[in-house]
Amino acid sequence: MDKKIQEKISKILEKLRQNQCVILPSDTLYGLASRAYSKEAVSRVFALKNRPLDKKLPIHYSSLEMLESDVKICPTLAKLAENFWPGALTIVAKKQQNSKLQYLDETVGIRIPNHPVLLAIIAELGEPLTMPSANKHQQNPELEFEKVQKSFGKIASNFWNLEENFEFNTNFEKNTEAEKNFEAEKTEEENLKVKFQQDKNNPNPAKMAKNTEEYLYGIQDDNGIGKTASTIVDISEKEIKFLRIGAISKEKIMEIL
Repeated sequence: MDKKIQEKISKILEKLRQNQCVILPSDTLYGLASRAYSKEAVSRVFALKNRPLDKKLPIHYSSLEMLESDVKICPTLAKLAENFWPGALTIVAKKQQNSKLQYLDETVGIRIPNHPVLLAIIAELGEPLTMPSANKHQQNPELEFEKVQKSFGKIASNFWNLEENFEFNTNFEKNTEAEKNFEAEKTEEENLKVKFQQDKNNPNPAKMAKNTEEYLYGIQDDNGIGKTASTIVDISEKEIKFLRIGAISKEKIMEIL
């Protein structure tokens, strides 16, 4: 991996550890990435995408060993992983009870992507990434990095400010059940406000200037992305369900099951 890419990876890791969101390429589409174990970071993904809280976020790993703490590896998952990972298959499986993943219930969509830069970032971070496609909710994903950046607009620096408590109104579509769960944890909050507090794991976050705006940081790889969404298969119940047909056909998957 050349020096310029390694420098970008270092900056990406710095921003992720500050619970910021970044734009990363994958073998499918560009993704909006954040630390999957940080409620603060994952909340920002929902806010930036205007995504309802009941729309679960996919989780990306760099290895089977990394996902064992979040998902029980059953024979079906192991067989699918052996044949299609790293690759464009998202598997919905039962979540471990002691998992630290945020905003999920009993199941989680997981994937090991086939993109060397993304895998290197996850491995070096040492924890999974929440990484849905990098577009606003119900909008088509862009395939060019600059268009992806502009689709989110310029982000005010205090949106990332970890030096002080910070509130913003998520202003996305509300879901009754998800809202109840959220507000149960955020008493005396109105209109589904999210309160951010300094992450105890990052005691020295970078100080950011007030009232400045800039596009989301990320890594450009317009030629390296797959330009097709992943296939999603749900194996959390006895009956296997195909939730989306994407880069991998149903027939190809059924051949090995």
